[in-house]
Amino acid sequence: MQKYLAGILLPVLCFLSPLVANAQVETTIQPSQITLAGNRIEKQPPRQIFVQTNSPIQDLRVLALDLTRRDGVTIFPASGIISNKSNWQTIRSNQIIVPLEFNLSQAPSSGEYLGNLRLTYTGGELTLPITLQIKDFWLLPLLVLFLGTGLGIIVSVYRAQGRPRDEILVRIGQLQTQMQEDIEFGKIAGFKQYIEACLIEVKMELQTEKWEQAIALLEQAETIWKRWIKGRADWLQQFNYAQELKHQLEEKNPNDLEAKAILRNLEATINNAPELETPEQFREQLEKIYQQMNQLILETQKQDLKALIAKIPLEKQNSVLSQFQKLEEKIGSEPPANFTQFKGLTAELNDLKEQVEQLDDQSSPRSGISKNPLGMGGISSPPPTHSTNSTPEITKAGVRLKLFTGTSYAIAVIFLAGAGFSQLYIDNPTFGANPWKDYFALMAWGFGAEATRDAITKVVQSWNLPGLK
Repeated sequence: MQKYLAGILLPVLCFLSPLVANAQVETTIQPSQITLAGNRIEKQPPRQIFVQTNSPIQDLRVLALDLTRRDGVTIFPASGIISNKSNWQTIRSNQIIVPLEFNLSQAPSSGEYLGNLRLTYTGGELTLPITLQIKDFWLLPLLVLFLGTGLGIIVSVYRAQGRPRDEILVRIGQLQTQMQEDIEFGKIAGFKQYIEACLIEVKMELQTEKWEQAIALLEQAETIWKRWIKGRADWLQQFNYAQELKHQLEEKNPNDLEAKAILRNLEATINNAPELETPEQFREQLEKIYQQMNQLILETQKQDLKALIAKIPLEKQNSVLSQFQKLEEKIGSEPPANFTQFKGLTAELNDLKEQVEQLDDQSSPRSGISKNPLGMGGISSPPPTHSTNSTPEITKAGVRLKLFTGTSYAIAVIFLAGAGFSQLYIDNPTFGANPWKDYFALMAWGFGAEATRDAITKVVQSWNLPGLK
């Protein structure tokens, strides 16, 4: 039985021995797949392909085919896959190394391209799957990201500083335009100077970025303007009347101390008029000044009459002295409250003065208060002002402040842009395949990152923690 089995198996083993010997060498290609990632500008190093067959390799040819982008619309041309035969390395008759070069600049656009590379030889064929992940060069995406971050910083800075300043400046411009259009308003020094002083203070507050104080001062100026507009006709009448009073007081003797005091009071009243709520309040103050002026006129006439009485003979004074004393008591006890009373007292003084003149024809009537011109000695030059040049310490402090501000923004841009560039560009091997989506995402990321940073900074600052203001 054993001899019978040996006789059967021996021929079978002899028949299979060549097949077993041939199966010892496998046909293989390494790597089994090529995946290449890069951009369209930078040159990629060549890839080495190892080919091994179970028989000597004869007439090996590398057939490159077009690669198709994943969307099926765009192709990577076969001319971008280069295999220089002079660089092939034959290790054995059945082993060879084939270098492949990929010219990614041939890609019409970024994206992921898929396809196969065929290697044909006498008696067989091998297929090598190829995947190319191509993205745009890093410079333009980085610039777009910086642009988005820069726009975010600009918006944050403008929202924090520029917008409040511009809103206030627009309101200042509107107020100044309304003031210029009102011709009569320019003649009223009190209101105009008051509002202009407020606007100067507003601009000074803007320089130090004190928005709330600037707005409060601007609202104060606008309130004064509204007060003027509301009672414009009445204000004009009262100011015209005040100018008449001022003109009369300026015509008085410069050495008259009482007239000077009333003039100073009148000027103060005119300057403080914008602080009054209504023209009626201004009128009441002018009425008091008017009464003071009438009282001054009566006192002057009374002194003139008294001096005139003193010049007539004593025997003639008795007839008018009693009348003068009664009139003097009346003026002292009953000051003129209105123009009618003033005219009545003035008429009595004039009547008594005529009687005195008739008693002494030689006495010359007083011609009233003379008008003396201003001193002709000249006006001295304005006093010298103090120098306001910056000291070296102030200059250095300004330089340090600008340097710190610029460095802070530079660091913020670098960190924000670096994080977005790493996340959206470096981690995306096909960046640029969809330009609108990819580039807009970069810009939006930079803009949103800065906006988020600014919002978080304001929240933290609102906690009033030491060192975080």
